[in-house]
Amino acid sequence: MKRLLLILSLLSLTVACGSAQKQHRNIKKAGEQLRFELAQMYVEKDAKQQAIPLLRRILAEKPDNLPARILYGQVLRDLGLYAQAKAQFEKVLERQPRAAEAHAGLGILHDLQRNFDDAKTHHHKAVALAPNRADFYNNLGFSYFLTKQYKDAIRHYQQALALDPGDAIGWSNRGNTLLNLDRFEDALESFEKAIAIEPVGPQLRGRQSALAALSRVDECNAARPVG
Repeated sequence: MKRLLLILSLLSLTVACGSAQKQHRNIKKAGEQLRFELAQMYVEKDAKQQAIPLLRRILAEKPDNLPARILYGQVLRDLGLYAQAKAQFEKVLERQPRAAEAHAGLGILHDLQRNFDDAKTHHHKAVALAPNRADFYNNLGFSYFLTKQYKDAIRHYQQALALDPGDAIGWSNRGNTLLNLDRFEDALESFEKAIAIEPVGPQLRGRQSALAALSRVDECNAARPVG
């Protein structure tokens, strides 16, 4: 809360008429960064609509602010405004063709629109440009999962988990894919690792499905998901 109040108070600062040009530039730059941080906070709190005017103001004043444009694209995509989101990611790539985050954003967008070939193309570019990003490998694995290419999906989930073994979503995604390969013991192990990291979420239902497939009825009944 203190951080939010600080951001809002700094955003309200104005430059006095006699202020030096350098001070004006410094305050303007600080205001841009603070708006971006506030927009990020709104996104993290799932208040994406409130992030939009902040990001629009940043981009109106500085169109080449690529992190703000990428975040704007992500917000628009998550709100279902796919055409507008696509335009933002493409503008980033016009300025910086090696922007891995923009390729990742387009990959997810194409998956949502079921343009899977285009999705995989962008996901592959993202992991090639940023090979240390576990989330990009996870996105790529999920794209293969959506097209029922389960062995390829597993391979990319393994790459993601090698980079970030503490990612509950990665373990849960791996478990769901193993279920589809009838590898129930391995799936159960993945779900249990996910639960050890994050005790609530879809991994609970996944664990129940694995137990049911293994005919472990008593444990399955005891593992009913919450909510």
